[in-house]
Amino acid sequence: MLVAILALFVQWAGSHLWGILCFSIHQLRSNPHEHDGFHHQYQVILRSGLTDLSALWQFTRAALAWRSNTYNIKRRALPLLFITTVHIAVLYAAGVFSSRVVKTAGEVLIKSDICGWPDERSNKDFSQWSESDTESAEILMTALDQGFRKSAAYVRSCYRTQSGTQTSTCNIYTIQSIQSKVNRAAPCPFTKGMCMNPAVAIDSGLVDSHIHLGINAPV
Repeated sequence: MLVAILALFVQWAGSHLWGILCFSIHQLRSNPHEHDGFHHQYQVILRSGLTDLSALWQFTRAALAWRSNTYNIKRRALPLLFITTVHIAVLYAAGVFSSRVVKTAGEVLIKSDICGWPDERSNKDFSQWSESDTESAEILMTALDQGFRKSAAYVRSCYRTQSGTQTSTCNIYTIQSIQSKVNRAAPCPFTKGMCMNPAVAIDSGLVDSHIHLGINAPV
């Protein structure tokens, strides 16, 4: 749905941009000096409100019709033909690549002052909480519950299946998993006698928040 809306918006914006271009070029070409029929025919095409494709066709037809009856036809016709062609190409390219805006995988470029965790203002006894403190705590607990449920579903779908059978939902992160070294016979990290069995140590090495976690933050 969003892709269709973006495509329509691109087409709408492109058509209005073409109208502005036609008006601007028409005004730049208008002057009190005497001109031939080719000049005036191009002025009529610019003021006729045609679409870019129709205008390109009319420009081409006029240039072919006047090629043997006027001077420097190529030098006079090519600038408008070039501008029209470039506008058509850019507009269609924008329509094709507009779908990348809603792409869910890979990096994003989003920055907002209201993104992130709710404001944790409930740093006091429960009896002293205000209505805003209670509302903030409810929002935080709801976010934590939803995050836990989504994480559990993600683990069941993406980490308990064999590679090659995972769905597209497993590609929401920059990389699916961070390779780590697991040592199941690590020395006890606490005081001697605290560990009944060897400890387990997991070492991921250096983690880059941009590359491994996909956090779009300042360097």
